[in-house]
Amino acid sequence: MVMDAMLTEVNRQLPKEQRFGLVGWHFLKSQRLFSEYRRLYPDGPRIREVRTIQIILLASFAICVFVFVLSQP
Repeated sequence: MVMDAMLTEVNRQLPKEQRFGLVGWHFLKSQRLFSEYRRLYPDGPRIREVRTIQIILLASFAICVFVFVLSQP
């Protein structure tokens, strides 16, 4: 949801030929979106929100792995 909001905000500011498509996402395309967002919205909160969600997901995964390993006989 946060990435969708970021994409909408950036696409609204870019010329039609430079807008991001909705399909075919990969690491470099995400990095370009982040760069454009920072350029267009230097004080925008979206990148911080995405990073926070990523940290929460990584921590949750680490906890699940830790619990799984401890539950093994």
